[in-house]
Amino acid sequence: MTASRSSLTPPTERCTTHLRTLRQLRISESKTALLVLSFAPKAIRFSPNHDTVPNFSLELREAVSEGLEVIVPKFSFVEGSLIYEGVIPLC
Repeated sequence: MTASRSSLTPPTERCTTHLRTLRQLRISESKTALLVLSFAPKAIRFSPNHDTVPNFSLELREAVSEGLEVIVPKFSFVEGSLIYEGVIPLC
């Protein structure tokens, strides 16, 4: 968690590969979406962690500009239960 209250993700190279596949599907005019689950209860927005895996951050930026929908539902754990907190925006 950062001071800006962004939910940062440390994606793997495998995530980048999946994102490229979504981009290819999008190019073929298929509707595509990326679902990113946030378990950071204080997060108010989602941002890919460019410092950790810059390739993913760049791929995501390009995919969004091409029309990829990114949905980031936020969850928290309360007394052993998973609580849906709503959707946070991509920044």
